[in-house]
Amino acid sequence: MQKLNTIMNTLGENKKYVDYLIRTEQFELLAHEGLNEKNIYDIINQIKEFELMYPDGFIKYIEKGREFLKRSQMNINEYYNYKIEKPDNLIKIKFHLTNDITFKKEDIKNNFLNVDNKLLYNNYYINNNILYRNKTFNPILKKNKKKHTSYHHREILNNSHGVSSNESTPVNILKKKKEKSNMYINKQYPTYVNGIRQINTHKNVKDGSYNEDKKIKYSEKGNMSDYKCSLGILNNNHQRSYEESNIFTLEQFLYYEKIGLDHIDKISFILLAGGLGERLKHKDIKIKLFTNLISEQTYIEYYCNYIRCFEKYIKKEKKKKMNIPFIIMLSDDTYEKTLCFFEEKNYFGLEKNQVHFLKQNKVFCFKNNQAHLDFTYEKNTFIISKKPHGHGDIHYLINKYNILDKLIKDGYKYLFFFQDTNALALKVLFVCLGVSIQKQLHMNFLAVSRKPGEEIGALCTLNNNEKSMTVNLEYNIFDSLLSSNDIKEVIQKDGFSLYPGNTSAILYEINKYNEILKKTNGNIPEYINPKYMDNTRNHFKCPTRIESMMQDIALYFYEHKRNKTTQASTVMRDNTQMVMRENTQMVMRENTQMVVGDNTQMVVGDNTQMVVGDNTQMVVGDNTQMVVGDNTQMVVGDNTQMVMPDNTSVVISNNSICNNKKGNNMDDINLYDNITNVGVTELDRCLCFSPVKNNSINAYKKILNNIHPECMFSAETDLYYSNCRFIQLACIYNKKKFILDEIPTKTFNGISYFVPPKILIEPEFSFTLTHLIKKIKGNITIKNGATLWLKANAIITNLYLDGTLIIENKTYKKKNYDHISLPIILDQNVYIKNKGYEIVPTNHFYYNKQKKFSDHIEQNIYENIQIRGYNIIKKEALLITN
Repeated sequence: MQKLNTIMNTLGENKKYVDYLIRTEQFELLAHEGLNEKNIYDIINQIKEFELMYPDGFIKYIEKGREFLKRSQMNINEYYNYKIEKPDNLIKIKFHLTNDITFKKEDIKNNFLNVDNKLLYNNYYINNNILYRNKTFNPILKKNKKKHTSYHHREILNNSHGVSSNESTPVNILKKKKEKSNMYINKQYPTYVNGIRQINTHKNVKDGSYNEDKKIKYSEKGNMSDYKCSLGILNNNHQRSYEESNIFTLEQFLYYEKIGLDHIDKISFILLAGGLGERLKHKDIKIKLFTNLISEQTYIEYYCNYIRCFEKYIKKEKKKKMNIPFIIMLSDDTYEKTLCFFEEKNYFGLEKNQVHFLKQNKVFCFKNNQAHLDFTYEKNTFIISKKPHGHGDIHYLINKYNILDKLIKDGYKYLFFFQDTNALALKVLFVCLGVSIQKQLHMNFLAVSRKPGEEIGALCTLNNNEKSMTVNLEYNIFDSLLSSNDIKEVIQKDGFSLYPGNTSAILYEINKYNEILKKTNGNIPEYINPKYMDNTRNHFKCPTRIESMMQDIALYFYEHKRNKTTQASTVMRDNTQMVMRENTQMVMRENTQMVVGDNTQMVVGDNTQMVVGDNTQMVVGDNTQMVVGDNTQMVVGDNTQMVMPDNTSVVISNNSICNNKKGNNMDDINLYDNITNVGVTELDRCLCFSPVKNNSINAYKKILNNIHPECMFSAETDLYYSNCRFIQLACIYNKKKFILDEIPTKTFNGISYFVPPKILIEPEFSFTLTHLIKKIKGNITIKNGATLWLKANAIITNLYLDGTLIIENKTYKKKNYDHISLPIILDQNVYIKNKGYEIVPTNHFYYNKQKKFSDHIEQNIYENIQIRGYNIIKKEALLITN
């Protein structure tokens, strides 16, 4: 202490910062043997900097952290007095195609994918390229199979023009009329089983595996699990039910998408991109990860390309030029690198002034449950550990820079928040927007079905006597809340939880959102989530800090019970009901009923008096007065006033209710305008959610627990799979056939995951299912290993693809022909077979840590291949351009 007193005497006005450390019991730091009169200023300057960015100040931060850590150590949940219910305003739009993919240990052993099938179409199924319909065998397909295999592996045939195997110029093949009847492509395409499904090889299907009454019953031989290879029996009734269900769901999906698409010029975008890819073994920013190895398109380029295509659509359909605002929140770790990347890539085709960069703050870290600061001492310098405060800072930054007022002035009505590595979110954007508009939601969570125990936030409605709020609860908080109340999670018939999973993609209605930001200054509830070493909860695995989550602003979108039917004033035409605590008054035209406790009296006429107990009296004349207890009075004339014990005055005049408390003037505010609507739009996971969160080691653990791996490998193949599904839905809607083989699984970096045909649908081709339906006109057959890359406006009729097909607009001498509006048309039947693109494991060369790169672009390619464990060898492709 003698040393500390000596140091403090030299500090002058800065002495107060040492007092802060003493008051918050940071004695380990103050007693450090390296502390002296010079490096004390290292600590003071860091505290000064912290107080500039953290509104509550240093002392409040430490005190808050200590309280949070105390609750965490005791495993106390702040929501313990709430009842958990299914989320309000839940809209499910889910197809009966297949269940989510399951991951079992047998998958690695047997190298195949288990997909539970639920939908048949037109009584057909295909097995090993043999078509069955009930008990009948289709001889046409068998005949065509022989013809098919006789073609050269690089041939393309169609009924108009094609490209020969050795030439790049179109060759007219219509003149070959004699051969026309023998071409496989001129035969009607085989009918298919809708959906990407588990199909055994023909040799593993036992005799009698199908009959007139039972559509399909797969069995198998060898070491494969009966459970994994079995397919449930679907009778005629089930088949018709699923077909009708999918048509209904498609109509629902398209209905909301159309509403959203009509408001495409009313939405702007906010990307949360504060993370590095270090834990993924990627040394750069996460938004520089490739979405796939075919296009080598980074996530940020992918997002900017979508926004650019939205602008083109608005210009074409709404006849106006727009630069849609794109707001990106970064951190100290990513800010400079992201700005440099945008400059290097010329803002990916966007205007520089439409992209806005915000930087989130970092806060001090705690090393233990006593909220002692974590610090390092090197080279006579003290550095207090810091970590980002969380993506909840986005609300503070938006409010700080007054961004929303400008957006509102420019006519924007919705904001879409999304994460840095979920490429699928933008594919369903307009469905969510349509739901928000049609249901008049102020906040709309994009959600997926959630498995019990899955490490993803649970969306639910919390209710108690005062509040009702639809919120996201992080999985650890949700589990502890269930266990503390001795409640088991509700599991639905499909095996998923009653409470959907949060994808961290959220739509906000901009006016209500702006109103809440101004009331809260953008500050949202904070929390702490230490990672403990064991169940004693005494020691951390790593330093922790107070943080905030973007989705927790939903806690301010809650509804007071006085706005609910149990404690609210609800006006419906001529009927008015008021419920206050246990006193209920119902006014219906000229008949008045009042319930006080267990006593009920109906008042009809102008002059009625009712006395309940010693203190309650009601007189109905020109003026009505009700006294309950000593402190509550209600006078009804032209105006109605009620005075509560806490000096809250509620005035009712012409169906308006306002709250005057502590002098706040809200006379002109209608209570019903203040009711907030929070909803949840739940979609199929394969259509909208596949983030990159885990390295290969953690992804392997997820798969062993039958949970989605959420790694780079799965994100890429899920992108292909999602596009397969959208094409499938387009075919269902158009009553066409979509045929895929059994999807194999492959193992890279120890991760076994399915690898569907590699289909990329760029937004230039289609960014909604509504548009895709107009582009896919016929039957589609895509073989395993095939690659379909749709980069330009085109119309595809019948297509058989066994290889690689790329459709794009030609760029010649640095001139892009995207302005060409006429589509590329593949009319009638097209058969394509070539060597294609092959996915192969990476050689050990890629793991050479001493490898030197010529530039950062080469290094980024190297790292993107390394973290996947595979590369794509581009052997041969057919390119069709305008």
